[in-house]
Amino acid sequence: MNIIIRDRNQELIDEFKKLAYAISVGGVVYECGNVFSDTDEEGTAFVSPANSFGYMDGGIDRVYCDTIGWHLQDILQEKIKKDTRFGELLIGEAIIVGTGNDIYPWMISAPTMRLPGVTNEASVFLATRAAVYLALEMNIKRLVIPGMGTGTGRVPFDKAAFAMHNGIIAARNKFSSYRKQFA
Repeated sequence: MNIIIRDRNQELIDEFKKLAYAISVGGVVYECGNVFSDTDEEGTAFVSPANSFGYMDGGIDRVYCDTIGWHLQDILQEKIKKDTRFGELLIGEAIIVGTGNDIYPWMISAPTMRLPGVTNEASVFLATRAAVYLALEMNIKRLVIPGMGTGTGRVPFDKAAFAMHNGIIAARNKFSSYRKQFA
């Protein structure tokens, strides 16, 4: 699976590039720009770092709804109500919903916060790990991930980049060891 870390904040991308020298994570590309790009191929999934209740009216989630459609919030909230025990998607869990868009047919929601507000790097790690693991399970070929927790969550770029890198590594390692059990 190809992972594209794409964010409008050059500072965040620079932090990822610094880490790339110290922590080797293959198949990850770092790009400064809008999450949705003219260069993306059909079948690209994207990650929503929303909150546990699927409110998508702020931060990057608002961009998603303004671009793809506000039905995303409705679909996500309905899935959260239907598929979770207490009607909330916990930090460290992820779910996938269809978007109705050919280029971006899937959105993976992996909350970095229970309610909109400040969060921390531990939540960023857990959310990134959950999103990447689910994408691997679903055999997603291309996954676009924005800066997790860096907007509304106010996690500093260096801490977010480190947590996201470690989340990607943890998800890949866990998925790899799971697959080996059944090989």
